[in-house]
Amino acid sequence: MNFNVYVEDQLVERLELLAKQQGKKRNTIIREALEAWTTLNLPAAWPDNVLTYSGSTDGIVYESYRNELLPPTDPEL
Repeated sequence: MNFNVYVEDQLVERLELLAKQQGKKRNTIIREALEAWTTLNLPAAWPDNVLTYSGSTDGIVYESYRNELLPPTDPEL
């Protein structure tokens, strides 16, 4: 996809300097910058495998050990 963006002269100068130093085209640097910015600024979300996790059937059922717990020794505040 192509689109036009107004860029101030100082920013163009820095972009051209970086492009020359890194041996990249301006468009490549702009594309990389947009990719990095959008990745950093997307809202955080849990991955699908976490959201759809429904538990493990082969793990320890901790509730089965509740009757072995000792009552607290400190008085409640």
